Amino acid sequence: MHPGIRSILVLTVNFSWTITVAAQSGSVTATAGTTNRGGREPGVTCGMTVRPMPPAMAAVRGAPYSLVRESSQVRTLADGTHITYFSNSEKRFRDSQGRTRTEAALCPKMADDPEGVLIQIHDPVSGFAYILDVQNHVAFRYALRVLGASSASGGVATVSPALPQVRTEHPDSADAPKETTEPLPPKTVDGVTVGGTRTTTVIPEGAEGNDRPITVVREIWFSPYLNLPLLAKSSDPRSGETTTRITNADTSEPSPLLFQPPLDYKIVDATEPVAIIYSTNSQLRVQ
Repeated sequence: MHPGIRSILVLTVNFSWTITVAAQSGSVTATAGTTNRGGREPGVTCGMTVRPMPPAMAAVRGAPYSLVRESSQVRTLADGTHITYFSNSEKRFRDSQGRTRTEAALCPKMADDPEGVLIQIHDPVSGFAYILDVQNHVAFRYALRVLGASSASGGVATVSPALPQVRTEHPDSADAPKETTEPLPPKTVDGVTVGGTRTTTVIPEGAEGNDRPITVVREIWFSPYLNLPLLAKSSDPRSGETTTRITNADTSEPSPLLFQPPLDYKIVDATEPVAIIYSTNSQLRVQ
């Protein structure tokens, strides 16, 4: 166990698919009907059209993890009203060979339903990626372009206590944004010491019809040990505050069952995006 990373209970996965959270962006549709099953919202149907993301990857070996990735975007209006555009959570796993698994809720309002989940597996060892249709027991298989392999540093991120070196980019155009990047002192995120950078972008007056400069600030806190950003924040007056945070990091080896389709799934080779549809109405399921 790496110092500074706490251990959590090892996730046990069986083929009843009791895991309920996951993540993937895509085109989302939802409709309501009149059926009701198990006390759920009547006749809910929703889905995404997805393809494996990323389509190519480099295997990061020797740095297994199980963790939760939480994201949110909140905008504060001039009168103090807060608008939450999205708030979601996903589970992520990686084994020592660099295989990864992501689980996200397919239907935002039904995150607790074990069948309303989108699961993606990337296996650079076999050269395949999978999108799992949990409700219909189908695994869509894609050829995965493997870029190579790398190893995580295996050490705690450190930043020199000396004064940070500031880098400023001066674009040729007067209307182009001006960007300054500076390192930040080390901090602890979920028990892990990380180093960060802050990038400040100033959009000049008039570049977007604005009558005064717009300042956007982004901070990223990166762990070389996990080869992952553990915390990212963006403050943009046009869109609000966006935060992505890693929690419950565990460096134990995940179960190998997480990185392969269950034996009772039908394997379908695919090259184009597929629609993963979830419905509480059994008549709407894909047969």
